[in-house]
Amino acid sequence: MVAKSAFLPATLTELSKQYGDVMTIWMGRVPAIVISGYETIRTALVKRAEDFSSRKIQPVAAMAGRDKGVLMAPYGSHWKHQRKFALMTLRDFGFGKRSLEGKITEECNALVQEILSHNGQPFDLKIMMQNAVSNIICSIVFGGRFEYGDPDFLRLIRLLNSVVEAKPSFMDRLEMIHPVFRCLRFIGTSKNDKMTRMFQTLQQFYREQIEKHRVTFDPNDIRDFIDAFLLEQQRAPEEQAWEHFTDKQLQEVLMDLFVAGTETTATTTRWALLYMMLNQTSRKRFIRR
Repeated sequence: MVAKSAFLPATLTELSKQYGDVMTIWMGRVPAIVISGYETIRTALVKRAEDFSSRKIQPVAAMAGRDKGVLMAPYGSHWKHQRKFALMTLRDFGFGKRSLEGKITEECNALVQEILSHNGQPFDLKIMMQNAVSNIICSIVFGGRFEYGDPDFLRLIRLLNSVVEAKPSFMDRLEMIHPVFRCLRFIGTSKNDKMTRMFQTLQQFYREQIEKHRVTFDPNDIRDFIDAFLLEQQRAPEEQAWEHFTDKQLQEVLMDLFVAGTETTATTTRWALLYMMLNQTSRKRFIRR
C-alpha cells in the first residue's frame, strides 16, 4: 500500500492514526521506523539527537568507498571533527562573509559575458549556472576559477551532472532491501555499478588536484581549502593525522562540497531568475536592493 501511494506523507499520516506515533514498516527484511507527531519528533531529533543523528550508508556509497567526508560518513567523533574543520576553514576563506563577495562578483561578470555572447539567441541557462556556482566553489577549494571552456572544468561538470542525475534501477532498489539480490544482476541492469564508476572517476579528479597542490605547497602561503588540509596533515599529531587528515578524507570532503553545493544552488538561482522574469514587481525590488 505504501509503495503504491500517490503521496507518501499523507499515507503515513493516515497509518499513524491507526498504529500510533511510532510504527514499523518492513521493506523486505529492512525495518523502517516512522515517527509522527510534534512531541515524538522533537524527542527523537532534539532531546535525543545524539542517538538518531547517524544515517545508513547506501550500497552505492559503500561500493564507491564513500564512507568518509561529511555527507556520507556515519555520525560520531570523526564526523564532528571533520565538520568542525571544514566549517572553520571555509569561513577562513570567506564562506558566509562579505569577503566572498569579490569572488562572487568576478564570477557573475563572467556569467554575464557568457550570456551576452549568445547575442539575444535562445540558450540553456542550466549549464551556465552550474558553471558559475562550481567556479565559486573552485575558487575556495582549488585557489582559482576555471575558464568555462577548460577541459578539466568541463570534465568536472560532466561528472557532477552524471552523479546528480543518476537514479537507481529496479534491481538496485531490491539490493537496498536485501543483499541477496546482488546475485541476480543478470535479471536487470544495475545503475549502481555505473554510479560507482562515476564516483571513482570524480575521486580520481580530486586526487589529481591534491597532487598538484602538494607539489607547489608552501606552509607559509595557504592558498585554499586543499592547502589548509595539507597543512593540518603536517601539524596534527601522527595518530590524528592518520585518522582524520588522510588524502582519502580530503577527496571525499571535496566531493561533498561540489555534489551538495553545485546543483542545489544552481537550481535555486534558476528558479529565482524565472520568478523575476514572470514577476515584474519582484524584479524591480530585487534590482533596487
